[in-house]
Amino acid sequence: MTMEVIESTGSKKKTTAKIDFLSDRDVPRAAREKVKEEIAEFIKEQTLLKVGGEESPIRGEKWPRLSSKYAAKKKDEVGNKNANLELTGDMLDAFDVRTTKDGIEVGIWGKEAWKADGHNKLSGASNETPKRRFIPDEGQRYDKDIEQAVDQIINDVIAEEAPFKKSQFKNIETKSALFELLKTEFTDLSKPDIIETVKRSTSLFSILEEFNLLRFLK
Repeated sequence: MTMEVIESTGSKKKTTAKIDFLSDRDVPRAAREKVKEEIAEFIKEQTLLKVGGEESPIRGEKWPRLSSKYAAKKKDEVGNKNANLELTGDMLDAFDVRTTKDGIEVGIWGKEAWKADGHNKLSGASNETPKRRFIPDEGQRYDKDIEQAVDQIINDVIAEEAPFKKSQFKNIETKSALFELLKTEFTDLSKPDIIETVKRSTSLFSILEEFNLLRFLK
């Protein structure tokens, strides 16, 4: 699964990136809003954690150290020399993630947007702020661990929202029959992914256990 950055914007009013992760996935309508909301929360959390650890959540992005002059200023004002984009904290406090039609929009809206553009370099405007990108540009991707977690969130929500009934499993007697049924909801998943998704789903795991079907997941 690819989280595609379909648009990036840098300005004094808005420095954001729109990310699509649903247009090429067969996610049931009932699950789409929950998927987007959970991923929005996850991406916000992971971005702030990465930045707090002096690294970018974006694949391949370097995170330069503070200049000696700025490091001394920061040490004097806040007591540390960490390159975590926190001097006053106002810019990161303004960081947000909003849901869109097929995914999310990440970034900063309002008066802190110009600072964010300074570090993310999305507008192309020349400035002396060192690039410490925490908002992806078009063509960029999040770290592999973040993308894998997003994929897992999608699969787990689909499993939670899947309208399976116990009666559908009552007469299942073969592995092929079980996976044929599961594929009606998990249309985009490979057999190994279906197995892992079912194992993480409390309700589905319980149904398969009740009808002695867990043996087919081995």
